[in-house]
Amino acid sequence: MKDSTVSARVEYAVKIGAKEILRQLGIPVSVVINSLYRQIIYKNGIPLQLEQCL
Repeated sequence: MKDSTVSARVEYAVKIGAKEILRQLGIPVSVVINSLYRQIIYKNGIPLQLEQCL
């Protein structure tokens, strides 16, 4: 299986906050992104309510 690079613009504070939480949990960012993409495919849509995230 080939890997691919994903590039996205994210607010700095959001990136740092999430990165620190994931570090504490011992989960690489790439694992979270890959899991999100897999859930999008599985659910055939966004697997969370976006209004909670805004």
